[in-house]
Amino acid sequence: MSSIATVIIPRFEGLEDDDRTIVSRLLARWRSTRAKNELRRSYYDGHQALKDLGIAVPPQLKSLDVVVGWPAKAVDSLSRRTILNGFVTAGGGSEIQSVLGDLWDSNRLASEAPSSHTSALIHSCSFVFVTRGVDGEPDVLITTRSAEDATGEWDGVRRGLSSALSIVDYDRATGEPLQMNFYRPFMVVVLRRTTPGVYAAEYRPHNMGMPVEVLPYRAMNDRPFGRSRITRGVRYLTDAAARTLLRTEVGAEFYNAPQRYVLGADESAFTDSS
Repeated sequence: MSSIATVIIPRFEGLEDDDRTIVSRLLARWRSTRAKNELRRSYYDGHQALKDLGIAVPPQLKSLDVVVGWPAKAVDSLSRRTILNGFVTAGGGSEIQSVLGDLWDSNRLASEAPSSHTSALIHSCSFVFVTRGVDGEPDVLITTRSAEDATGEWDGVRRGLSSALSIVDYDRATGEPLQMNFYRPFMVVVLRRTTPGVYAAEYRPHNMGMPVEVLPYRAMNDRPFGRSRITRGVRYLTDAAARTLLRTEVGAEFYNAPQRYVLGADESAFTDSS
């Protein structure tokens, strides 16, 4: 999903004042980190723009597509080692094992867990949400979202999230959220867009405490949301390697037809007129 081009200050109907303050903070946090998370995603996908120094590359070759897969390798090499096979209990009771097995199968965690690990390595963290299923969904619905579509606030005393926001759906034309879920202890607030910039709040109480967990990579005391595997160093080396490959292509072009460039001859002079 692309970044929101125009920031719309939303208006929330039916949202309590304290919750409105927290949601506004979470939205500001999500927007402020969105560009950086999209940048990391572009490096992982090999779609990052070439950072040309404007010296050695002719204009007609600047659009040459040069891809270096080092960011993906930095992520995938560790992601392939992080495999969640299932859950076991200390007591090993058959009833508990059956419940855990049902949760595992109904939520397709065999495929969901690896994708959340990969997202955490790309963006520094991912988020796991537990909600009550509706309309044919599993009774207990476990979903994961990357930091591109979720954010939260950390409570250093509880060593966990005090609040979280999940962007469930977007307006594909404008990038504005169509639905957001706001989580705080013992409450989920569903925020649905009624008109552009206006959201209606629906409160759904529960008894699960805070039903959101963050999955960070290399979390530290001052960075509870972890850090990305696609660091500045990885991005710099990737940019440098891409420029080197591009210069190699440029050198090959000059080597293959040096007289053309030295003499300034038009390309038609080297083609068959017939």
